[in-house]
Amino acid sequence: MKIAKLERRTFLAAGAATLTVPGLAAPAVAQSAKTATLKFVPQANLTLLDPIITTALVTTNHAHYVFDTLYAAAADGIPKPQMASGADVSADGRTWKIGLRDGLKFHDGSPVLARDCAASIARWAKREPYGQLLDKVVDSYGSADDKTIEIKLKKPFPLLLNAIGKPDSSLAFIMPERLAQTDPGKQVTEMIGSGPYRFVASEFSTGNRVVYEKNEAYVPRSEPPVWNTGAKIAYYPRIEWRIIPDPATAAAALQSGEIDWWEQPLADLLPVLGKDRNVAVAIDNPQGRYSLIRFNTLQPPFNDARIRRAVRLGVKQEDFMRATFGNDPSLWRTCPSMFPCDTTYETDQPDAMPGNLEAARKALKEAGYAGQKVVIINPTDFPAIHPMGLVTADLLKKMGMNVDLQEIDWGTLVQRRASR
Repeated sequence: MKIAKLERRTFLAAGAATLTVPGLAAPAVAQSAKTATLKFVPQANLTLLDPIITTALVTTNHAHYVFDTLYAAAADGIPKPQMASGADVSADGRTWKIGLRDGLKFHDGSPVLARDCAASIARWAKREPYGQLLDKVVDSYGSADDKTIEIKLKKPFPLLLNAIGKPDSSLAFIMPERLAQTDPGKQVTEMIGSGPYRFVASEFSTGNRVVYEKNEAYVPRSEPPVWNTGAKIAYYPRIEWRIIPDPATAAAALQSGEIDWWEQPLADLLPVLGKDRNVAVAIDNPQGRYSLIRFNTLQPPFNDARIRRAVRLGVKQEDFMRATFGNDPSLWRTCPSMFPCDTTYETDQPDAMPGNLEAARKALKEAGYAGQKVVIINPTDFPAIHPMGLVTADLLKKMGMNVDLQEIDWGTLVQRRASR
């Protein structure tokens, strides 16, 4: 869901995907935005800046401003060249050569070279699951020359471009070699990329503001923008992220004109905002989002698969959806499938989460649960997630589990989540 002042209607219509791609397609916007600053309220606070060490979508959105990728995907899922000019694979499928298009420069003025890209892919592949599959068969990440990346494989990996051009989070963003050589478990020390916007480090204040300025040296592709593919045109010379964790405050700021765009409003406020003729309410992702209960399977009690299965028996999807998005059926639906509905891999499993508390309690007892503490870390400043933590805590308590609900901010949560 996205909402914005109607003065930005052309901006919104042209750039529904610009939450993650700061490039707009409408020429009319360019004239009205030449000296304007876009003031945007993101879904959560930005605390981790390195997109390689976290899956947090707010960090990925930040990274799309600063960095670029060799390949990217649109709705069809087919990888298309972004920084790349194209790719060739040897007859035996074991050597990939990816060319770089002209005009690529990092924000410090240095040219983007093949060795920068090779080092960036190598670092990304150490952390991202798809990348780890690729990494297992890679013999070397290198370069044939300054404009040609050369990846040699131990055996064919036909989906290589799909891996480095995947959608969503944990993308293979390209950074200078000196930064890409950073330990994959540690944050890089600088935000230097080759994307359409520069990160203004001197104005960054976590919990308050994030600032980006147009990269005048950026050369966009010629194709029209579709999702992460095509031209990334930075019409606005300056973009400010305003961190406003309180939904009521964010709503008031939108209605008074202090901000232009609010990424994820609280469902309870939608009826009021929808009646304001100066505010546009729209769906930013027609395919929807889906959420998971993520168990720490390395620690008791959820290192026991039987206890995880017991929780599954008690889950009722509708409870989570209503708590998060209210009673408006146009904003949500249940989807009893491991993979998202309306995708190739959808598997309709209506009995997967029956919401049967009696069966869940019985299964928990049979699994030998002995009262081990279950810690739930729940973000208080993330309206689309916070209610889900409350519903989960209530469910586990009703099942008879010893629950410790820890309410913290999103920035702290993603840092704790990275710890085993």
